[in-house]
Amino acid sequence: KTNLKNSILILIDESLTKDVDKDKKKTNQLVKEYLNDTVILIKIYKKKHGNMFDSILHGFDLLYPLCDYLITLDSDTIHKKNWINKLLETYEKTKLDFPNKNLLLSGFNTVTTNFHKVIEDKNDYIIKNSVGGCQLFFNKILYINFLRFVFISHKWDTNLVDNLKNNNGIVIATKPSVIDHIGIISSGHRKDNNNVYDKAIDF
Repeated sequence: KTNLKNSILILIDESLTKDVDKDKKKTNQLVKEYLNDTVILIKIYKKKHGNMFDSILHGFDLLYPLCDYLITLDSDTIHKKNWINKLLETYEKTKLDFPNKNLLLSGFNTVTTNFHKVIEDKNDYIIKNSVGGCQLFFNKILYINFLRFVFISHKWDTNLVDNLKNNNGIVIATKPSVIDHIGIISSGHRKDNNNVYDKAIDF
């Protein structure tokens, strides 16, 4: 239900490359059937098992010559209808406050691990120590100059934040979150429904 006008969406599916079961076959079918007439849609089906950061790298390398901004999307996230507009608004407000900083923005404010602490709670956004990789937003110059090579590393989202901080960067999150991360087992961001700092609820 999101308005994806002026966007390019890349779905990269490797569900049939390893340990194929009914769920993965269903996922593959959902990707095949997915249509959205408000967006340029590209579907890539991997023949060989890789990983998430490998898929992100392939997707961004296709996108950055065509797009001003790049966004990661986890498959286990639910997004508000206006999430892209909110990311853009937050980015522009932060850029006014920090014109000389490299900005990494997340639409998900989680503090359920020691890494993702709030440094400062502003009126329009939150300055963070770090963010999880389930939803990130940044401009293509930042990707080319500072972020691209860290996507091939195992702890890519942690390395991404560390590299940003070493290059005059700042990490921020929207206020409130624009996504809800529903992956309980795999994400590490949520132990139970009562242990969530900021949850995207107005869908």
